[in-house]
Amino acid sequence: MQNVIILAVGYSVRALVEACVRSGYATIAVDHFGDADTRRDAKGNWIPLELTETRSLAPASLGALSAVATTAVASGRTLVALLAGGMENLPAVVAQLETFVTVLGPSASQLEILRNPQHWQAAADAAAVNFPARAMLRPADDADRNWLWKPSGSAGGLHIGWQFPADCGAMSGCWQRYVAGQQMGATCIAHPQGTEFVGATASLAAADWPGPTEFIYRGSYGPLSLSSVHQRQIVKLAEYLRQQSGVRGWLQFDFIEDHQGDLWLLECNPRWTAGMEIFSLAEHSQLIDRQLGATDPEMERKAVRLAASHTGCVAKAVVYATQDMELSQAVITRLLAQMQRVEQANSWLANSWLADVPSQPQWVRAGDPIATVRCHCRGAVAGENVLPALRQLQERLLGIIMSPAVPSC
Repeated sequence: MQNVIILAVGYSVRALVEACVRSGYATIAVDHFGDADTRRDAKGNWIPLELTETRSLAPASLGALSAVATTAVASGRTLVALLAGGMENLPAVVAQLETFVTVLGPSASQLEILRNPQHWQAAADAAAVNFPARAMLRPADDADRNWLWKPSGSAGGLHIGWQFPADCGAMSGCWQRYVAGQQMGATCIAHPQGTEFVGATASLAAADWPGPTEFIYRGSYGPLSLSSVHQRQIVKLAEYLRQQSGVRGWLQFDFIEDHQGDLWLLECNPRWTAGMEIFSLAEHSQLIDRQLGATDPEMERKAVRLAASHTGCVAKAVVYATQDMELSQAVITRLLAQMQRVEQANSWLANSWLADVPSQPQWVRAGDPIATVRCHCRGAVAGENVLPALRQLQERLLGIIMSPAVPSC
């Protein structure tokens, strides 16, 4: 829509910006990283996401966003905001955004409901889904490590662990009983009159892919084929929260499927999540148009759902540094050359194996993310081929970083 400008706001918005641009929307990126592909797709329109100690927008970010809003109004264009990672824990930021832009997603007050574990418990009960026990103090009988510390203000698995992290300071949280099984994410869209199931993805586990901590987000693959029973349970979860909060738009749920095949609800994230990139690339599922239509019926546009461009499985994985390293200008140049080849190939998935590329030289500490690799595996057993394919791309990425010469493709 030529008259709409989307503000993509979150700690990392590269995938959301890519999806918005693919759907034909002019997009302004607001995030922490400002990666090269984020800036490219946003046509250079990037605003650093800076926060105060009280977790609200810093004056520099707030001023830049206010100026964008003023310019949009003066030009007769509609400025809207979509929320990405981390915003579910920043109601103060959402409240600030609401003063000068239409947030197409949860309001600050709705986040108080959607991020409340008591409401998760009630939703799980309504949908006949399990919910892990929680405790404010670590149970005394935890010699066998049956409980995890889960902070209330972080995202992507950061600071989750068997011990209270020393660097958490006064961060609030609780102890949650550990449930063994496959971690999954399921996405729904809450409409004014009901809830729509979009799909599900699986998360890479610590045994599958290296990472700095056991529970940090590593990557996703899918779409998964869920049973009709599980799909109905997930829709009931979303419908309960829709009715309780009045929210419209994306509702993503983190689950564990235990070894008996039962679902355990971990949390609800009412925003764009990492797994949604899988749907966007694999199915052309028009998640942006569907979000806009669900949250503001006046913005709904009639569009024919595109047929899936790929069969099989799409996967992504974050490559973390295993040691301190410098990403020099020469390394960045080689990585950007890979992205330029992708643009010349005119393909969004078959060749776009590399994403989240830093835009400037920097020192990367052990445990920090370097970039993301993505792949598509075809065939009936595509899921079984995910890890070998991702590992090959990881080796390719590290080869580009370590090699003094430009590698051949």
